[in-house]
Amino acid sequence: MHSLINRLRRRPISICGEIFGESTILSTGEVVCGCVDPLGINPLGNINQQSIKDIFYGDKYRSLRDQILSSSNDSFCPALSCDCCFKTLPAKDVNIRIPVIKKLTIETTSFCNLRCLDCSVPRWMSAKSPRLAKLDHRKIERAIMDTRDDLQQISLYNYGEPFLDHDLIPLLRFIRQKTKAWIYIHTNGTIMAEGVPEIIAREQLIHAISFSIDGTYQESYERYRIGGDFEKAFNNMISIHKYKNIYKNQYPTIIWQYILFDWNDSEEEIKRVQELAEQYQLDVLWVATHSVGASKKYAYGSQRFKDLPGAKTFR
Repeated sequence: MHSLINRLRRRPISICGEIFGESTILSTGEVVCGCVDPLGINPLGNINQQSIKDIFYGDKYRSLRDQILSSSNDSFCPALSCDCCFKTLPAKDVNIRIPVIKKLTIETTSFCNLRCLDCSVPRWMSAKSPRLAKLDHRKIERAIMDTRDDLQQISLYNYGEPFLDHDLIPLLRFIRQKTKAWIYIHTNGTIMAEGVPEIIAREQLIHAISFSIDGTYQESYERYRIGGDFEKAFNNMISIHKYKNIYKNQYPTIIWQYILFDWNDSEEEIKRVQELAEQYQLDVLWVATHSVGASKKYAYGSQRFKDLPGAKTFR
């Protein structure tokens, strides 16, 4: 490690901050580098057998860091064998001497109620794959307690639908009581139990929540979100907004994620998204995709995509 650090002083290098300050826990308990292995093909450890710290400072993580530190000054990741949008940080901006877990991404469940195009979950369900699992909350709590001194962010998403986990609200309360971490959840929004939007807003259990709603009509929405209900998802999203205002609370920030496809990118539908977002004080996260049916009009990097007013962009 010391020789690598000395070499970094002599030449610039782009690295991925995830393996120096972040960790992803899958519903199986397997720990992976989120950007490298979201499917859990090459796990770095399993919290059912080891503590998260033992894994994070173990041989497999160390080997992965060495690969990145030995790589070129560009976005090419030797672990992925391709370009990675996360491998863009200057080495000087990351604590490479003493890696510390500042962010945890936790997939509490990999089950989902929808059958979205290009998603792995429907294939796992058809094959009864062991990749489908619900993570033991006692293991989650241990990982959080082991890292809470340095923990700055917890993201509860990856594959699966978080609100299928019926223990999610108690877990959120635990996180809020035990840490000062910023909490983010991503959801399809269709299966929140009665009363959950009010609980989330009243207790400010989440700092930010994003909803995958790719359309403003059922017909365009369900082209991708197969089995989804636009009205349910949208009403749950604005219910949180309503209760947030009732209780005059700051959180959660509510984000409407909208993936742009050929079937939902008409001028009429884009305008309706913007009008609804303004009406309900929602941030819009526009997503250009490489998935089947990707919008040609709003391709990633195009000027038209960049010019979407009031939007955040993510790749």
